[in-house]
Amino acid sequence: MVSAATTPQVLLSEFTVLQTKINKPQPKADWIKRPRLSTQLTHGLNRPLILLSAPAGFGKSTALAQWLTQTPLPSAWISLDESDNDLFVFLTYLTAAIQGIFPGTLAQSAQLRRALQRPPLAHLASCLINELAELPSDFVLVLDDYHAVHEPAIHDLLTELIEYAPRNTHLVLAARTDPPLALPKLRARRELLELRAADLRFTHEETQAFLASVKGDGITPRVAEALEVHSEGWIVGLRLGVLSVGESENPDELLSTLKAGNPRHAMDFLLTEVLVRQAPPVQNFLLRTSILDRLNGDLCDVVTGNLEQIPS
Repeated sequence: MVSAATTPQVLLSEFTVLQTKINKPQPKADWIKRPRLSTQLTHGLNRPLILLSAPAGFGKSTALAQWLTQTPLPSAWISLDESDNDLFVFLTYLTAAIQGIFPGTLAQSAQLRRALQRPPLAHLASCLINELAELPSDFVLVLDDYHAVHEPAIHDLLTELIEYAPRNTHLVLAARTDPPLALPKLRARRELLELRAADLRFTHEETQAFLASVKGDGITPRVAEALEVHSEGWIVGLRLGVLSVGESENPDELLSTLKAGNPRHAMDFLLTEVLVRQAPPVQNFLLRTSILDRLNGDLCDVVTGNLEQIPS
């Protein structure tokens, strides 16, 4: 596929949308129900923008995917990455995602993104906003991993969309850092719902529910207490802890190490514990693919050279 960041205008008509990027994450059996987050997100539908901003591993995508299974509104989802830093490629995915829930719509916006002579941003924004306003019902548009976007024109397009958002359009951004949008103005107008790391951390009840779901992995009450304290509600930290305890030859020694250090050092220790137990090909694979925000087979083959067979 042609790189989006360097795609010549003449090739945009040949650009192929990756369907996996506009597919919503599917619910998993081990998801912990988090009704407090779903309630907050639903209340945010009366504002032009909902923002989930927190570092990796806090469950932003999972919280949104879980919420979307509960809201009656149709929803479109785009998983963004570095290849989307071209306004017209971004618009291609935007129109494709929305056309997936409202077939036959956004015809003019889709036509403009294929034009050999790119129209001005203001014209694009006006056309898109007008066509969104004509959609038959309210809907949710999720832009996941928005931190991957650094193209100013895309930020400008979203700024216009938020400023003049039709009542039926509910925009949700998930990112590891705050996007360069007019957030202070939106806060002042009470037009922004923000969920941050403090909101996304597992509560005591959620942590207990998660640990109860894996209680067959050697999670004693003492270990559960230590994991809760030292993960500080960080979901990935909890998962690392469970994995490390399950594979540890000496759980008591592991517990002592957790209690002796501060939370940050404890999580670093757990990460090391998990990695060192992997076979060398797995360690090499994890190291090389750690630069990627998202994984798929083709990307992994590129960065690893597909030189080693990973044991299953």
